[in-house]
Amino acid sequence: MEDSDLEGGMVLYTRTSLAKKLASQLLGRSLLEHDPLVDSAMAEIGNMVAGHATILLEQDGIRCDITPPSVVRGRNLVITPYKTTMVEVPVQSEFGEVVVQVGLTSGQ
Repeated sequence: MEDSDLEGGMVLYTRTSLAKKLASQLLGRSLLEHDPLVDSAMAEIGNMVAGHATILLEQDGIRCDITPPSVVRGRNLVITPYKTTMVEVPVQSEFGEVVVQVGLTSGQ
């Protein structure tokens, strides 16, 4: 892996019902149950968000590297923050709200 100017993390938070709606839209078919396809679709949405952000940063001359996403689901989860302060950005979609948390620090 080549050196990056930035390193960090991104977390997408949403309700299970919204994850099913987003996955259904992405896959072009109705998903009524939460199954592995929903997790896969949410991981792909995370990839798309991180990939687009990386492209925008690199257009400004900032080198970034992204890693494959992990999907964690459950009730009352506590996710230990990344090595930096996370900025929370609520994003409204036609299906409901997704909260994006991002934290970036200078790369090594």
